[in-house]
Amino acid sequence: MTPTPVSAADRRELARRVGKQLEKSHGRKKSYAPYQISGAMRELNYPLGWDCWALSLYASAYDFGVYHAARGEACDYQAMQAVMLSSIDFGSFGDALDVVGGSSGDWSLTDLFSIFDSISFWD
Repeated sequence: MTPTPVSAADRRELARRVGKQLEKSHGRKKSYAPYQISGAMRELNYPLGWDCWALSLYASAYDFGVYHAARGEACDYQAMQAVMLSSIDFGSFGDALDVVGGSSGDWSLTDLFSIFDSISFWD
């Protein structure tokens, strides 16, 4: 199964809104359980087909894989995460913080980049 196509603007908005909802409901974490992410998606009235995009950003690679294997789906965590990250304006530190939650006083650069440790920003 291929992920539901979502525009870059919608992916950016999804990342921002879901990140804030997850932090509000479960506190700030480096990753969330798939049921927490899906719950946030339902609270924000996103369609079921978009869950995979949020999972690629907020779930661990392991949880992402288990979630999709249980559904008989083969989704590429790193590819989807890269697409999601490409929708975020990392030139704006505030935009990146909006996605991961908190304010610049709450997060260090190490915290921010450790969340996305499977992606190399400098290649």
